Amino acid sequence: MKNAWFRFLLCLLCAGMQPGPARAQAYISWETFLNDFFVERMENGLSDDDYDELRERLTALHENPVDLNSCRREDLLRLPFLNEAQADSILSYRRRKRHFASLGELMYVQNLGLRERRYVSLFAFCGDTVGRKVTFKEMISRGQYDVMTQLNVPLYKVAGNKGYTQEELADNPNLIYLGNGLAHRMRYAYKFGSWLRYGVAFEKDAGEPFGSYGTYPYDFCSFYFHYRRPDGRWQVLAGDFRVLLGQGLLLGSSAFGGKLSALTTRRLVRSSFRPHTSTGEHGFFRGAAAAVRLKQRWGLMGFVSRRRLDAVTSGDTVTSFKTDGLHRTLRETTRRGNVGAWAAGTHLAYAADEWTVGVGGLFFRYDKVVFPRPRGYNRHYFRGQNGGGLSASYAFKCNGWNAYGELAADGRLDLATTHTVSYDWDDKYSFTVQGRSFSPRFASPYGHTLQEASRVSNEHALLLGATVRSIPRVELTGYADLFLFPTSTYTATGRSKGMELFLRGTYTRSERLYFMAQYKWKTKQRDIAGYDGLLQYASTHRMKLRAGYERKGLSLQASVDAAVSVSQTEAPSFGWMFSSRAVVDRWRNVGLSAFGAIFFTDGYATRLYAYEPQLRFGSGFPTFAYHGFRLAAVATWKLPWHLTAGLKGGVTHYFNRATISSGTQAIASSTKSDVALFLRFKLR
Repeated sequence: MKNAWFRFLLCLLCAGMQPGPARAQAYISWETFLNDFFVERMENGLSDDDYDELRERLTALHENPVDLNSCRREDLLRLPFLNEAQADSILSYRRRKRHFASLGELMYVQNLGLRERRYVSLFAFCGDTVGRKVTFKEMISRGQYDVMTQLNVPLYKVAGNKGYTQEELADNPNLIYLGNGLAHRMRYAYKFGSWLRYGVAFEKDAGEPFGSYGTYPYDFCSFYFHYRRPDGRWQVLAGDFRVLLGQGLLLGSSAFGGKLSALTTRRLVRSSFRPHTSTGEHGFFRGAAAAVRLKQRWGLMGFVSRRRLDAVTSGDTVTSFKTDGLHRTLRETTRRGNVGAWAAGTHLAYAADEWTVGVGGLFFRYDKVVFPRPRGYNRHYFRGQNGGGLSASYAFKCNGWNAYGELAADGRLDLATTHTVSYDWDDKYSFTVQGRSFSPRFASPYGHTLQEASRVSNEHALLLGATVRSIPRVELTGYADLFLFPTSTYTATGRSKGMELFLRGTYTRSERLYFMAQYKWKTKQRDIAGYDGLLQYASTHRMKLRAGYERKGLSLQASVDAAVSVSQTEAPSFGWMFSSRAVVDRWRNVGLSAFGAIFFTDGYATRLYAYEPQLRFGSGFPTFAYHGFRLAAVATWKLPWHLTAGLKGGVTHYFNRATISSGTQAIASSTKSDVALFLRFKLR
């Protein structure tokens, strides 16, 4: 009897882990895919919350692969690396051959390159072609149950967790964290196909209190319920969710896109909403959303939200919003949820087979006046309590041509617009032109699109790109992005400009062996220290060489990275790194991953990135700066009772630093070590 109760409690507390490197049919490891997908986005400043959200979506797609013999077009378009033409080619091949016998048949699909075939193997399988009608009773009882928990244990102590005297705390009570250094996440999710999903998530960050100072008992709690009719005629969602309208000028949750993605994946983005399934505490709505298909081609979507936001206030005025989700000190707890935010939006679209048009609107209101302290760079930021805007978007494709764009106006009728045109020629050449123009006065607090700046405002830009596959086994991709900021930015007073150049070449020797070389140069004008308004060019060159080997149960990868940062008034700074990663999945119930890197940089300006294996929760892209090395290892075990356990250990050591970080995060050592523990109960 005691053993039965023990198993029951263990199931309730169990936890999630990183999905295995690849299923048996996959032609690429999971870690290699994440590295390829995220490294360019991290170098362009992808936030931690956006990384968590994107990684969670990719993980869900990986763990619930599409059946190539029964999937619909929209199922294939959920994969971030496929565009409309490639999805249509897969379905066309299936209609001709009636079914896929194996993933190997993807090599006969038109428009599908080797890179896409390797990636698809992580997200698809070839199942039974016989389908049947699903009842609602089956939806609520025969789905997938998933309970996860994760505990991060630091083997070091930061300044915020050290002891202080009463006199020191009397002078500054924010020296000390209210909670211990442990970080914990727990999540329960239920899923039946793409029709029914619901779940809850809880998180305590390191340093945050547990069950005190207003936590219940976790600092962050999230929930969602999403139902979609099997015939796709309507869907409803309650709880936490993210929304995308058009191209994201007014309302754009983090998308799969980026500058490189605009070249390699040309897709007609349609307005949509989806559950917020990660533990990121920023960038989502809380309320209800619904969508309905009117007749055959018309679609109507709407949502309403009410949630509390963190903000820095002065009396009844909001001077800035706090987006890191951390509530570790007394000062941070006073800023938790101290501003109420209402939001509502709608979108009406007409979708034909080859084109779609839509119009949408957004209204939002804060219960306090928002008024940032005036600075040269923020004089056009949103101020007031009420805001919103209207937008019109379009997308079409025809004979290799793809075009999509959006025009938006805010509440003051200031404009922003973005347009992309691409052409695919003979499956060997593709060309892309993307233009964007955002008025300096355009105020869009919820906007997020393809952009250089951190806000959809104060930017004119032109991107030119091309992909060439005319040489057997070789793919060349490059782009040039020229951008202009008409008024002051955070780093430059007055009008400034810049440019970004990117070139990548990949040579695939076989399905197992590949090589990659990459170069990126970005230059921007910025103020000379002490001389606001006198601008200089600051440039960064980044180079990467990588070799990878993939075979069943084994993945090896080695990379050499280098960076050079130069400006007109400062001496150049340099950085380089050698990193290697190995994944072994030869045994039925055990998986092993290891990562090692040695790096030498002159400072943070020449910081470098590399993906290291992770368990389910946690950032896989640490930043490497100064002189040191990083080692990490992950082990996973499949246990009885539908359990999976995971363990990760890591250590970072610096050769030229006696302390790490600063302030309350300071570590009085040159070494930083950590351990992570995972458990998961998953029942289909």
